[in-house]
Amino acid sequence: MNRNKTMHQPKFIMFFDHHTMKACPDVGHDFHADEFASSLQAAGVDLLGWHAKCNQGFCYFDTQIGNRHPSIPDGRDLFGETVRACNERGIAVTAYLNCGLSNEDAIRHPDWCMISPKGQVLRPDIYDLGWITPYMRTMCLNSPYRDYLMNLIREVRDKYPVAGFLLDSFNGFPCVCPY
Repeated sequence: MNRNKTMHQPKFIMFFDHHTMKACPDVGHDFHADEFASSLQAAGVDLLGWHAKCNQGFCYFDTQIGNRHPSIPDGRDLFGETVRACNERGIAVTAYLNCGLSNEDAIRHPDWCMISPKGQVLRPDIYDLGWITPYMRTMCLNSPYRDYLMNLIREVRDKYPVAGFLLDSFNGFPCVCPY
């Protein structure tokens, strides 16, 4: 029995790794999903990995749960526009959500962060991972962040015809938070 009968079997996948800081003033202002999807189609792409939520903690769609990127113009749904344009051209889309790193969520809910054995909020520089940005905080999945994240994933699942999910940056660092 072929259990993968309905599973998408991609031949050419593209993944765009865009994490956009709050200070970027014009996210999506000149983005044209139809032109973008046509370019992907011309290149032979049949599966796109596209951000619904980045490691800065911002969503690129009209979310009722998460933190929409503040510089996306009102009325724009960058993720939804891209899913629609790609699907119309036969290109499947997986929703990328950064789960373990989420700067904006950490700012709004510091109690959701992983805490090191020395009592520090975990950032990549504490473990000397070579990442030189102070703008990423590791989130604890034992905290209420887990329920928030699951609700955000369900929101994307229920709102968009995506082919799957890429859930990134689960971290196995020691955490001594109260959860």
